[in-house]
Amino acid sequence: MPTTNYKPAPIVNRTNEILVYGEIGGADGVSAEYIRRRVNEIDDSGTADQIDVRVNSYGGDVFEGMAAAYALQQSPVPVVVHIDGIAASIASVIAMGGGAVRETRMSASAQLMIHNSWTVVSFAGDQRALADGAAELEKMTGVLQSIDRQIVEAYSRKTNIAEATLRTWMDEETWFDSTSALEFGFVDSVVDVPAVAACAIPDGLFRDSRTMFCKPPLISAERRVRRASVDYAQERIRAGRFNASADWSFSAADGNRLLGPDADQWERYAKAHLAENEEAEPRTKARFSYPFAKRDSGGELTVYRSALAAIRQRSAAEDDGNIYDAAGRLMEAMDREEDASNATRASVGIMAARQQLWQRR
Repeated sequence: MPTTNYKPAPIVNRTNEILVYGEIGGADGVSAEYIRRRVNEIDDSGTADQIDVRVNSYGGDVFEGMAAAYALQQSPVPVVVHIDGIAASIASVIAMGGGAVRETRMSASAQLMIHNSWTVVSFAGDQRALADGAAELEKMTGVLQSIDRQIVEAYSRKTNIAEATLRTWMDEETWFDSTSALEFGFVDSVVDVPAVAACAIPDGLFRDSRTMFCKPPLISAERRVRRASVDYAQERIRAGRFNASADWSFSAADGNRLLGPDADQWERYAKAHLAENEEAEPRTKARFSYPFAKRDSGGELTVYRSALAAIRQRSAAEDDGNIYDAAGRLMEAMDREEDASNATRASVGIMAARQQLWQRR
């Protein structure tokens, strides 16, 4: 439930500035009431041509954050958001400003994180207590699903990214550095400023219990680039079996289609993934990660550029330069093939036009 006992609002350094630092709705953080009050004060002053909202927060109470985002969305004064250190969880929704901010700027050293809403539900007792708990769990699941729909809408209004892609990223608790946040439209510009120091997150705040949020989380050392997958992807690209425009999502059903009706096509499944963890059990999904291809209607594998772009932003957040570089090389190969195809089509068009002119003569 939202916290109601707030400490004094953060110091405002400039008359047109609002600081969103610390836990949203927390005793040491910022409240929606404070943000709405500051918006009204700045509007009433009549001296500001914009409101600068500075964000450095790992998130907090989702309802307080939604109210804060709505307050910015309703501001009569244009809003510019500055992500100074981190905009994670509900703080990232505030940074979107309900899709109504004039511009979102991000420090070059900052991070943005999106994930599904979550809560803690516990119960114990006899069969009646467990039955009541199950009903409460079902009810809370519906509430979280409703909240996630609102969050997806906020991201979609800002980025125009397909809902399926956003939901996949939220499912995976995805981190974006400034480069990938700019590439995918979460922010409009990146500001080169000195690096921000790492800060501690309260235990249990995020799904993976990360403790450092001002730098990308590290991945397991066992994961490596699959050379066979890279070679296969290059063959597919040279053969024209790629999609350079469609949005990317990869569901459990997509993975099952790779495995086939008997769930035994592990070689094909592996070829569609860029990385492999050799310490995981062979012939298991846990062994492979970073999918970049799907089976098309004819059963062939098609490589997606948007998948490679997603791999680059995720591997950058996980500080895995080898996977980042491998995905980048494949994107470059695809761009070269597409440029060559476009040039060929243009050449054919010119020849056809000349032929028509010659026939008319």
